[in-house]
Amino acid sequence: MKVNGESAQGKIKSIWTTPDRWPHRDMWFWDSAFHTFGNRYISGDLAEKTITAVLDCQREDGFISITMNPEKTRVYEHITQPPLFAWAALELFKITKNYDFLEFVYKKMSKYIEWLYKNRDNDSDGLLEWMIDENSASKCGECGMDNSPRFDSVKPAENVAVIDLNCFAINEIRCLSKISRILKINGDASVWDKMAEEKTLLVNRHLWDEHDGFYYDRKQNGSFIRIKTPASFLPLFAEISDRVKARRIIEKLINPEMFWTELPLPSVSKDEQTFCKDMWRGGTWLNYNFLVYNGLKKYGFEDTAKNLLIKTKKAVEKWYIEKGSIFEFYDPDNRIPPKELPRKDWLGTRGWSRTITDYHWSAAIYVAIINELKKNDGTTIF
Repeated sequence: MKVNGESAQGKIKSIWTTPDRWPHRDMWFWDSAFHTFGNRYISGDLAEKTITAVLDCQREDGFISITMNPEKTRVYEHITQPPLFAWAALELFKITKNYDFLEFVYKKMSKYIEWLYKNRDNDSDGLLEWMIDENSASKCGECGMDNSPRFDSVKPAENVAVIDLNCFAINEIRCLSKISRILKINGDASVWDKMAEEKTLLVNRHLWDEHDGFYYDRKQNGSFIRIKTPASFLPLFAEISDRVKARRIIEKLINPEMFWTELPLPSVSKDEQTFCKDMWRGGTWLNYNFLVYNGLKKYGFEDTAKNLLIKTKKAVEKWYIEKGSIFEFYDPDNRIPPKELPRKDWLGTRGWSRTITDYHWSAAIYVAIINELKKNDGTTIF
């Protein structure tokens, strides 16, 4: 975590964080949110600065780029990433009680949500779509699941209503409603509540497959992209599912032939034809484990939530002891050393030579995990 921290430089006016020294090296939108969940146990001020650095780079129209850096180079002016800052700020507020910071984030993320629904609902059906790229090795870098088989059949610029972005947005809207109540901003909470309710209805109406008992991405012609990934558990995180739907999707989560592997949760269900261990085509990522953990807690599935953390913690520690690093992603069977896993190799051409080491959000989420597990006895590690 320390090695991936940077001081104020150039256009970035405060302390900021990077995912890793190479290849990412810049400041990334959703990565920065996950970093706060570790940083907050070191310093609330540090965690706030992690968010402030990103939001200070927000465009006037509300857009936040996938990456930013001090020199204004290699910045994608048309690609964003999953929004998590209202949630992260609300969690930070529980520790810092910093109303000024909360107000700053509220204004910035309100503007971002407005931008999102203006620019990622191209068919005006009320549901959001990711921007799909022509790059076959990273067809949806915007969603973070770069090479997921969810997008194998999707053409560039095709409108696909996606389960993850809609869940991230609805969760942010719910958090903005809570923040507006804390700040006593008259009228805003009811507007956010109504918006969350409307969007929740759309997700359940159009992205839920009653036959499979699962949420999927949906093409404009109405057909589902029936590839099971942890993105379909995000309706728990965003409190979109009713109890019946929640139980049906959790049946898949705890199925060892699908997601409940030695190290849950593979980024593609093990029973899918496309499953392998290449990044988002099957590798296990700590950030999604943390998101799903929070979703399970919201629905009262405490034992499953705790077991998910325990399995994750043990695996991270095993490979840290054996290989001396915390890694970008892991083998869901917990057998192959992480740095030996393929990375964007499913097309027959090697991407980066190995899984990235000293990976920031894995380290930060590990810190969050051990503190979550310590809550029962009232102590924390840091």
